[in-house]
Amino acid sequence: MSRHLGSLALAAALLLTTVGCSDDTPSDPEPSSSPSSDDSSGTPETSAPPTSDPPTPSVSAASGLRMTQGHLSVHAPEGWEKTPEPALGEFSEQADDPTLGSTLFIAELPDLAPGTEVDLRELARSAIRTTQYLRDPEIVEPVELDGVRWYHTSGRIDSVTYEDGFGTVAGGFFLRIGLRTGVRVVSPAEREELLASVLATVDLELA
Repeated sequence: MSRHLGSLALAAALLLTTVGCSDDTPSDPEPSSSPSSDDSSGTPETSAPPTSDPPTPSVSAASGLRMTQGHLSVHAPEGWEKTPEPALGEFSEQADDPTLGSTLFIAELPDLAPGTEVDLRELARSAIRTTQYLRDPEIVEPVELDGVRWYHTSGRIDSVTYEDGFGTVAGGFFLRIGLRTGVRVVSPAEREELLASVLATVDLELA
């Protein structure tokens, strides 16, 4: 699976120099699997009876191997083991669970256009274009991890592998997190729980 991630190193310069633009909505929006959460033009709040939000289940943070790459660190799930040769060598770390057919990947690369505003959606598009996927994942709503907004791509990348990818530019670096799971081994509910447990441990040490 790491051969797909390895191409990120070869295309890093192209990716980072093509995304320097404003954070406004791009002119050719990417299709999304769900409507934007920013639409506030619907029925006023007072037209519907008040309801109480359902309780949000607590997420148990992953407590396994601590993976650190530069200014970024996360914890892998319990029992996962560090990959001896990660995809981007010294720029990355990777952990695997062969029984689940799953891989957790983190990377830090220098930002080649420091000080330039970055459009997260265009950054996600560039990451998809420069990664050798057999099937492209979708661009979904950005997420906030440790106080920083990251793009989020999600979907099958081939017939047997699902990937959730995250990326951002912060502190002068391009940061990347990727979780790949086996479609036939990990159910959607298990994948969501696994992903939430990892994201709960994201830690950025930025100046």
